[in-house]
Amino acid sequence: MTYLLLQLLLSLIHSKLDYCNSLFLNLPNTQLDKLQSILNSAARAITSTSKYSHITPILKSLHWLKITERIQYKILSLTYSALQFNQPSYLRTLLTIQNKINTRSSSSVTLVRPSNPSNLQITNRSYTFTAPFLWNNLPLDLRLPTSPDQTSVLSLSPAVFHKRLKTHLFNLSFPP
Repeated sequence: MTYLLLQLLLSLIHSKLDYCNSLFLNLPNTQLDKLQSILNSAARAITSTSKYSHITPILKSLHWLKITERIQYKILSLTYSALQFNQPSYLRTLLTIQNKINTRSSSSVTLVRPSNPSNLQITNRSYTFTAPFLWNNLPLDLRLPTSPDQTSVLSLSPAVFHKRLKTHLFNLSFPP
C-alpha cells in the first residue's frame, strides 16, 4: 500500500473514530464492537491481511489502541489538560483534588469521585463520575504532583504524560 493511500485511510478512519469518542464512554459492548470492527477492517486494509486472520497481532504491530482504550485515552487527556492548565474550565470545575492524607497514594494527585445520587446507570457515563475513576486507576508515576510552590498540578509535561499514557493503555490492550 502506498504511503499516500495509507495516510488517506488513516485520516478518514481515525478522525471519524476519535471525533467526540468521549461520548462513547461506557456504551454497551454491542455498540463498541461495531466501532472496533471498523478499526479492525482498516487495520486489515492497511496490512493487506485476510479477514479471517487474527486481528490482535495486526493492531499490535500498528501500535493502535483498541476502541475502549482510545476512549479512555481521550477522557484521561482531557482530565490532564483540565488539571494541568485549567482548560477547558467547564471540565475543571467538575474535578476535585483529594486533600492530602497519609495513604500509599498520597504522593500522587488523586481525584474525589462524587457519590451517585441516582440509581440510573446512565449517570455513571458522565465525565463527573468516570474521569476520577479512570484517573485514580492510573499508575502513580503518571499522577505525580509538582512541588507546592509551582503553579502546575502535575510534574509531567504534556508530551511525556501522553506518551506514558499511551504506553500504559497499550499494555492494557495487549499484555506482554
